[in-house]
Amino acid sequence: MEKTGAILKKARETKGYSQEYVAEKLKVSSSTISRLESNCCNMKMGLIHAYCQLLDVPFENLFAQDANQSRQGLSPVSVSINIQINDIGLLPTMYNEIMPIINKHIKK
Repeated sequence: MEKTGAILKKARETKGYSQEYVAEKLKVSSSTISRLESNCCNMKMGLIHAYCQLLDVPFENLFAQDANQSRQGLSPVSVSINIQINDIGLLPTMYNEIMPIINKHIKK
């Protein structure tokens, strides 16, 4: 099972981008990118979304493998999302990104 950070790292390397380049584009430090790619910190939803957009990675792809394994009975999926939004205007955008993923993968 590939972790979120590994998916982002692979996509970044495929594009030929350095961590420094991505950090500059996302206006964060390169150490932040390193921590995100090694899954050693909580990721802010806005940063994940921006990272996905920069790398042309569909947001859903970060969770698709876990969901597929769950549907096949290989492992349960537990997703915990803690969203901190500094601009309340971004809430509808985040909701619109997350809800289709949840609805697609929930057993009915």
